[in-house]
Amino acid sequence: MVNRRRLMIALTGLASMQPFIVLAQKQAGVRRIGYLSAPTQASVKRAHDEFVSALRALGWVIGKNLAIEYRWADGKVERLPALADELELIS
Repeated sequence: MVNRRRLMIALTGLASMQPFIVLAQKQAGVRRIGYLSAPTQASVKRAHDEFVSALRALGWVIGKNLAIEYRWADGKVERLPALADELELIS
């Protein structure tokens, strides 16, 4: 419960900033990343593309050794807690 509270405080404080990784785990040789973003997907397209490109440069290939679970709040900060819960459920 304390960790979730800290996560929500961090998310609230960073809601207007670039998206960030909220959790990652190893599962059957494939790393999974939960990507939670307060802004819309379209508004962070360039930053997202650079993020994926940097992962690729480090040897991470989506669908091969990496899976990304996306959750977009579409500018509605109040949706972040429910979206974080969704990511927690798939972990």
